[in-house]
Amino acid sequence: MISQQVKTVVVVGAVLGLACAGVGVWFVMALTESRQKHSELVTAQNELRKLCNEKIFPNTSNIERVQEDQKALEAWIETTTNKLAKSDIPLTDATPAKFKSDLEDAIRELVRQSAVQGRSARVAADFRFGFDKYKGDVLPEMADVPRLNQQLDIIKLLVAELYAANVVKLDAVAREVFEGGAVVDTAASTTSRRNTNRTSNRPPDSGAAGAARPAAAGDMFESQRFTVAFQAYPDTFADVLNRLSTMDIFVVVSEVEVKKTGEVAQARRETATGAPQQPEFLADGSDAPPAVQIVTNPQDEPPVNVRLVLDVYSFKGV
Repeated sequence: MISQQVKTVVVVGAVLGLACAGVGVWFVMALTESRQKHSELVTAQNELRKLCNEKIFPNTSNIERVQEDQKALEAWIETTTNKLAKSDIPLTDATPAKFKSDLEDAIRELVRQSAVQGRSARVAADFRFGFDKYKGDVLPEMADVPRLNQQLDIIKLLVAELYAANVVKLDAVAREVFEGGAVVDTAASTTSRRNTNRTSNRPPDSGAAGAARPAAAGDMFESQRFTVAFQAYPDTFADVLNRLSTMDIFVVVSEVEVKKTGEVAQARRETATGAPQQPEFLADGSDAPPAVQIVTNPQDEPPVNVRLVLDVYSFKGV
């Protein structure tokens, strides 16, 4: 008969055997995982070493190519801005009295040029071309004269293109008013005293020339805003846009407003005897369009009221 002491030893031995087996299994699993981690670490180290040893982008040839492209771009920018700078209207110094004299002479000449043989002048005798501020004995500040001279020269060029396109009537010219250190709205010149009085109580147009905005539009260029309003036939309006786009100065049309002044002409299709044509029938048996039709003939189109907001850019060059 097995004694109690022997039973205890057997049980303790079995427990220790199971514990050893469990420790062995854990050790094998830990060793396997360690080897797997080590293999992954070695792989990552090899990839890193390979990456460090490779010639990464940009290589020498790419750097040289980029440098060549940069030089070509800089040369193009220099050439282009210098050409644009040559088309700028210069700032001309003068005394306030000399500017006022030149302004009045220019206004008289522009009014004279507005007259077309066989019809009334396209502007009134009191039209000021955006310089209403200097009516009478008002003189500008000495510091404002160079830019005022520049604006006057620009307006003369713009008006010359409108005249050359043969607009029907020039209703308004406005410039960016900068005098006093701030850019403010300017009242547009009108073709008559009556129109001026009629519109004087209206609120200022938010799109008028010279809306508050910084003068500097970039490091290499700046712009001034002008507004022109005129009446013209549709084909003349297209000619105006073409002329503005080909001017020596750099003009950008920022806003366009076109309104019709009359109805489209109508024509009635009639026979040689003057009687209306008989109704026609289409192939499917339905009635043909009515005899009275709307026609669009450029010769019959009424003039349209046009308002253009123009940005004239000045380039400094490099």
